[in-house]
Amino acid sequence: MITRKRAIELFDYNPETGTMLLRPRQVGWYDEGYLRFTLPTADGRIKVRAHQIAWLIVYNEWVQVDHADLDRSNIKINNLRKANQSQNMMNTGLRADSTTKIKGVSLCRATFKWRASIQVYGRSINLGRYETVNEAAIAYAKAAQKYFGEFARLA
Repeated sequence: MITRKRAIELFDYNPETGTMLLRPRQVGWYDEGYLRFTLPTADGRIKVRAHQIAWLIVYNEWVQVDHADLDRSNIKINNLRKANQSQNMMNTGLRADSTTKIKGVSLCRATFKWRASIQVYGRSINLGRYETVNEAAIAYAKAAQKYFGEFARLA
């Protein structure tokens, strides 16, 4: 881990624009969409993600951080929020293999009805089968708001 004092010594960070440079004016690299840096330590080197450094600089906390807009490269402080692992997973977009293109909705081939389901803390909850895709989407949206609150993501 790194301290806030050390982070301020090592980085130039602008919370409003989300720009971050490692002194002396070294840029990081992108890995799976995250801006990362390698830092020297007494034991060797560690890799850190820019959004965690940004949070540390502004709030003096080393915590797991979520990107509200799902853009991993957007490290503006107003886009970052503290989140545990479960909350971070709640704020995910639509799966790439989705056939309906509606989160939490799939076609039940046995009944030819639209099935709504949601994952909550690793458990799948069946929200029912519906005649229309809209009804299933509404069921998912209500459940997402209930279980996920501000971390609910519908698309």
